[in-house]
Amino acid sequence: MKFTFFDTETTGLQTRFDYALTFSAKTYDQSFTLIDEINLQTGLKPGLIPSIFALATNKLKITDLRNSNMSYFEMTREIHNYLMKHTPSYIVGHNSLTFDREILRSQFYQCLLPVYICQTMGNQEADTLNVARSSYTFSPTSIKVNMNDKGKPDFRLESLSSANQLDHTNAHEAESDVLACVGLLHKIKKNDPKFFENCLQMTSKKGIEQFINQNLVFCHSPFYDQKLLLTNCLKYGSGYFTFDLKFDPDDYLDLSAKELTKIVRKKSSPFYFIKNNKMPILLDLSYIKFIQYDISEEVLFERARKIRANKSFKDALQLAADLTEKDWPEGTTVEEKIFSGGFPEQFDQNLMKVFHNSDWNERAIIASQFEDPRFTELANRLIFEENRSLLSANVINQVEKDIHNKLHVNDNQPRSLHQAIVDFETFKEKNPGVDSTPLTQYEQFLKAI
Repeated sequence: MKFTFFDTETTGLQTRFDYALTFSAKTYDQSFTLIDEINLQTGLKPGLIPSIFALATNKLKITDLRNSNMSYFEMTREIHNYLMKHTPSYIVGHNSLTFDREILRSQFYQCLLPVYICQTMGNQEADTLNVARSSYTFSPTSIKVNMNDKGKPDFRLESLSSANQLDHTNAHEAESDVLACVGLLHKIKKNDPKFFENCLQMTSKKGIEQFINQNLVFCHSPFYDQKLLLTNCLKYGSGYFTFDLKFDPDDYLDLSAKELTKIVRKKSSPFYFIKNNKMPILLDLSYIKFIQYDISEEVLFERARKIRANKSFKDALQLAADLTEKDWPEGTTVEEKIFSGGFPEQFDQNLMKVFHNSDWNERAIIASQFEDPRFTELANRLIFEENRSLLSANVINQVEKDIHNKLHVNDNQPRSLHQAIVDFETFKEKNPGVDSTPLTQYEQFLKAI
């Protein structure tokens, strides 16, 4: 299967509101020979003020964004088309499962495109941050890791590139970050092929489930200072409740559901929840030599068997997990309803395809036909951004009202004008002597709003 490495540079860090200003992807075969690549940049989107901190990091200026000929809608479609072109692939980024993936999901949703392309149709998701963290414990000779100012391992891509002599001259520029990602994973593959293949198994829910079913006891090191020997207790929602076998299960097997509610989600408890959509690096007991548990393998397996065989304990744990499940309040904006509104019905899915195959005149008619009001709102917003003259006066007024509220009323969606000004002053205070040209452009941009 191919490897498609990608990176985004965004307007900010709020994954439901901010968006990718630049996108870079490179696709390689199994031998890490380049097959294809793409580099895109879009411009400013109505109603959204980019964070000054984000622009300073990705080195984009307001003039760069104003000079772009590619709209948000056009770029998002190009990203989607590229990923479709190279399906199936391992979709790889650095810290992408927490951030970049969520940025793309939001953009696909807001542009009426399938949201889960990176993990469906044979695509599987990988994150070099997870691989690097796990390699520090279980494959210490595959890559080098620098220490930060506090004497702790530094897994930032820029630091890993420096430690491993990877070309990363333009750090925090999308294409440069992609190349660093490629170099990092390729080096791990060359230096420790077994560890590399084990990591790839963790890129799909099916692979993780197969591993857990085949391994009564397994190794996991989510952070450099956390080395665990686990057994699975319960498949739950988007993952698994596991048990840390350094604890004696006899102290927990007879607890009631009520008693378990007090400990099941505590960090200090023996229970550890593994998310099956975040590429947890789980490894078999051939890696036990890297974990310092003063417990024999015989005792480990005995404890694991006790847990697996005790149905009443697992039933109580299931109930305790249900009772302590966190409720996530539904957001008030259409952006925040990406998941809470549910998957689109088949009619709306089909209508989205028609929308993308139509011209803007036809799209203006299609927009009102969606059964789910989320998609009508999103469609009208896209038409407003591309050709607002096609919309009725009422729809234009509503979209303009929403934009006004984002800029002048609603804080943190993603940032109002007031917040942007405060951030701007804070940035100048914390960064004296920085190049004044980008700052002057940004200040003029704020004053023009």
